[in-house]
Amino acid sequence: MKIHKLKNLLIATFIMASFNTHAANFNFSYTFANNSILEGSLDGTLQDNNDTVFVNSFGPVSYAGTLLNTIDANELSSASDFRIGALQPIVSFSGNLMDILVCPQGFISGHCDAAINSGFYFDTSVFSAGAAEGLGDYVFESYRTQNFSSTSPSSFPVPAALPLMASALGVFGIARRRNKLKLA
Repeated sequence: MKIHKLKNLLIATFIMASFNTHAANFNFSYTFANNSILEGSLDGTLQDNNDTVFVNSFGPVSYAGTLLNTIDANELSSASDFRIGALQPIVSFSGNLMDILVCPQGFISGHCDAAINSGFYFDTSVFSAGAAEGLGDYVFESYRTQNFSSTSPSSFPVPAALPLMASALGVFGIARRRNKLKLA
């Protein structure tokens, strides 16, 4: 009887987790004042306001027609605290809230030399934006929300409790098998 109650609790946890966590995959672009365009795709976790996304990773990103190096998770940071690294990098579909710094060649001593190594950042707390493809073409300017665009998110529930559920079902299967063996 206790196994039944625990099983129901785990199923409820699984359902609640799938409603509260959403993955978001979308394309974005930003046009700088010099008409250079930064564009690409990203994956993240959509927040409850359906606008803010905690960035997890980027797909291909290009600046001024040059493809930037592959961006790994350790090359993402919050722009406002990149030396500390405590805040989650975020973007918003509307472009109103941006706090991200990307350095595809990695951070060297807490610094990213985008002009040499490529990279980009958006920081609405200081209304600043910048990008460089590492070939000497770089731009740093005031951030303009109207220059940012994104596709509608393709979001879908991510059952965060799925691994827990799978392991619990395995335990239930073992317990059930043991009970059957005892009865036989």
